[in-house]
Amino acid sequence: MMGRGGMGRHFGDQAAYLDGVKAELRITEAQGPAWKTYADAVTAAGAQMQALHQSMWDSMGTATWEERRDMMNRALQARQQAFQTVHDAALALLPSLTDLQKGKAEYILPGLARRGWRHRGGR
Repeated sequence: MMGRGGMGRHFGDQAAYLDGVKAELRITEAQGPAWKTYADAVTAAGAQMQALHQSMWDSMGTATWEERRDMMNRALQARQQAFQTVHDAALALLPSLTDLQKGKAEYILPGLARRGWRHRGGR
């Protein structure tokens, strides 16, 4: 099964991860356009965060403590913005889902999943 809830997780093969979530939710052909909009938002947010992390990694070795603090503050702000983008995309996807899909999405959809909850049984 997929890992749960973390937009920043599974970016090693993000397309495969999103394909797995799509399959687990059993997205229909009719739901495809809404899913694509959501998946595009997740992909863009992931790419933005990967670029930010790479930039920070490249800069940390020579940065002063003030520069490191500023980088960390920017990273926290970017993370919050990326989460909000994915959360908004997940909320926009929900109306196109069936009640059964919505129930699953609550536990597995990046941007919507509850942290700390498990997919099976909510425990």
